[in-house]
Amino acid sequence: MRRLIAQDGGRIGLTELLVGVPFPSIAMEIMRCATAPLYFSDVILSPASYVPAEAMERGLIDDVVDAGILFDRALERAHALAAFPPAAFAVTKREIRQAALERAKLDASRAEIEQIWTAPDTLNRIRDYVARTLGKKAVSEPPTSRDSADWPPPHTRSGARRVAATTKVAQDALVGSDPAAGAPS
Repeated sequence: MRRLIAQDGGRIGLTELLVGVPFPSIAMEIMRCATAPLYFSDVILSPASYVPAEAMERGLIDDVVDAGILFDRALERAHALAAFPPAAFAVTKREIRQAALERAKLDASRAEIEQIWTAPDTLNRIRDYVARTLGKKAVSEPPTSRDSADWPPPHTRSGARRVAATTKVAQDALVGSDPAAGAPS
């Protein structure tokens, strides 16, 4: 797998702790697989974001390419992966990530993590961070009553379902899009 970024592609980093949310164990395991071991704790515990060269050094990306060829390079890599026999690819990918999958299954903190992710204070911190970082006006101010039909905003409602859906996507990313069918992801 090759994670690509354009030379002038901005910055990449993890801001979860900065806005007050912990990593679900599946996301932690994905980062453990992706990040260079020397930098793992620093990447997880730091609010830093990295320019492409720094991100590559830390294992967050694999290649820095000119923006003009990014799409072509990604497509080229996708075609190369698609050329592998799907069943063999899926089993191999799953074996590479087996230890991460096992650790994720031991997740004893899922309920606590979901509670933090869906708390109104967390949603406020996320909204404020986005406003500061992207220079956008805050999504909306929360009403004083937690029971208000206007809060949280519609796009953030059903947080527990969103965390569960995100966890499912992350699990699929660890083992492939459809291990039963053997399709590479």
